[in-house]
Amino acid sequence: MNFAQPWFLFGLFALAVPIIVHLFNFRKPKTVYFTKVQLLKESVIEVNKTQKLKHYLVLASRILFLLFLIFAFAQPVFKNNKSAEGNILGIYIDNSQSMLAGSKSGDVLTSAIDMASALANNLSNDTKYVFIDNDFESKDINIINREQLKDRLTEINVSAKTRSIAQVQKKLKSNLERLGYSHGSNLFLLSDFQKSVNKDLDQLLNEKTTLVNLSTAGKLNIFIDTVFLENPFVMPDENTILKVSVSCSGDEGIENLPVKLMVDDIVSGTANINIAANQNTSIEFNVRIKANKASLCKIVIDDNPVVFDNEYFFVLQAIDPLKVTIISNNQNNAYTSVFGNDTSFKLDNYSFNAINYGKLKETQFLVIDGIENADNVLIGYATELLKRKGTVIFNPGKGFNKTQLQDNILQLTGQSIATAKDTLGLGLETVQMPETNNPFFKNIYKSNKDNVQLPKAKIITNANQSTIYKSNLGKQVVSKWKTNQGALYSVNTVLDNQFTDFHSHPFFVTFVIKAALLSNNAEDALAYSTNTKSLKIKDKTNPNDNIKIRATGTEIIPGLYTQNNETILDLSNTSLKSGFYTIEQNNKPIKQIAINHLKAESQLESWDKANLQKQVANKKAISVLAGGGINDTVKEIKGNYNSNYLWKYCLILALVFLAAEILLIRFLK
Repeated sequence: MNFAQPWFLFGLFALAVPIIVHLFNFRKPKTVYFTKVQLLKESVIEVNKTQKLKHYLVLASRILFLLFLIFAFAQPVFKNNKSAEGNILGIYIDNSQSMLAGSKSGDVLTSAIDMASALANNLSNDTKYVFIDNDFESKDINIINREQLKDRLTEINVSAKTRSIAQVQKKLKSNLERLGYSHGSNLFLLSDFQKSVNKDLDQLLNEKTTLVNLSTAGKLNIFIDTVFLENPFVMPDENTILKVSVSCSGDEGIENLPVKLMVDDIVSGTANINIAANQNTSIEFNVRIKANKASLCKIVIDDNPVVFDNEYFFVLQAIDPLKVTIISNNQNNAYTSVFGNDTSFKLDNYSFNAINYGKLKETQFLVIDGIENADNVLIGYATELLKRKGTVIFNPGKGFNKTQLQDNILQLTGQSIATAKDTLGLGLETVQMPETNNPFFKNIYKSNKDNVQLPKAKIITNANQSTIYKSNLGKQVVSKWKTNQGALYSVNTVLDNQFTDFHSHPFFVTFVIKAALLSNNAEDALAYSTNTKSLKIKDKTNPNDNIKIRATGTEIIPGLYTQNNETILDLSNTSLKSGFYTIEQNNKPIKQIAINHLKAESQLESWDKANLQKQVANKKAISVLAGGGINDTVKEIKGNYNSNYLWKYCLILALVFLAAEILLIRFLK
């Protein structure tokens, strides 16, 4: 045990005062005359014994009162062997973009760095550290000393990565365990604790952790939520409507905010918008993209003082029309009405007895309307198309033969299928709203409770595959079949008014267009986020190919792996900031991509200390500090984790012995 103010211990000499008073009673003796003194002899002896005990107890109380009073001023400190002092301390600094927001003393990131440096200066020289920030760099898995920590703090830059505090705690604990420190280590996590990022606080481990909450001055921020195309197929030299969603995070709205669309560094459109508090608004721009060239586009707003998200980057790439072939004996089939008048598709239409197999070799999207009429040659071409990662859709025809239908589906899919016994006698089943969590309908249906008139259908074939649409009786109306190559779909009813009205409903159009969009990798994302972990680039590459990601002043060699004969870039260990990048293969550009910050990073509202404490109330090992002034916060950290200050207990004991002295004098006769 040590003393924070040891010079007060000179006050211990004052303990001699009550002893001297006790030994030398300077009060003048008073004579009392008694008659018949011999009758009082035994009583006097008893009184003398009681008085001596009382004097000793009063003396002890006075000495102990002074002793603990002196100790209270000297501030005894008990060094905790499990504290950071002399052991190891894990420190995390949130260096995400939101930490650039202003606080009372500047931006929050600078305050966090200064606080960590001050903490290191206030701990003993033998304290060791493990440090991480949002980048989770491999160099941050080693133990460092005070000077190395301070050098590391000078290297911190704003990170493109966004991490929740639960992820950070697990990562820091994992690093410590790898170094052999599984117990007794303190974790200090300095962050602004954004609500949008930290939705998983219940997943925090009940480990000895201090959450240092660095509050920001405000939460008002305007940012681009997303951009999307009205028609996902961008045709060259044709007008395409681009829709932009802009959001306001905060309790105040904004008026006349200028918004610009830039295409290849040229202003292509402007608009002024008004946004209410905590709302978003959408605007539209007309864009025209040139053929055989990726256009680098961005939406620009002017919003201060938070500027890191004032630009949203995306890439528009014109595509060649998708080659679609429809084989049907019905000239007015439902598929032709979808593809026929859209320049995004190059349509060929054949009957079963007049197929141009030369053109069929070039198709990317094949529809077989009346699968039971398909011969072995057509089934073979369909199988080859699937191997080329094309798309095939099939459904029964109006005059289907059950046996032939089953045989042709078996040839195409490799699986047997049951057909309804009495088709004409079957009642109509209602086609249900699709499940919103179905990956096929990503970004299409926001709710399955939309008030729409639902189509009805008689189910002809009982497929048992992945469901696209199903009936109210649980039967599959549209199925996706398992295949290792392309996409294979079946519509399990006859597309004729006698059997269904599904083919004249928006559900059918949605299904067909989405299947076309997914065909041959036609659906490339306009942009990716900084937290994107993987990116598909093309068919399987040569293991010796040199793949790089380049931008001005940046060159990254990503990890590569193959999945389903496709090359995937592993971006989990990269830190790509927002902007445009070129993917190169053997120094030749093969793809342009755009990277943007997570929109959660732009929502600046944070957990305050009180609400943060509520979130971790059941985690007794976790404490919360409000990061105010740097010196005050460091002092509080030291008081809670570095040492146990005992002056409060000493003051309490001093008062207890003072009260004991008073009671002894008053009541002990």
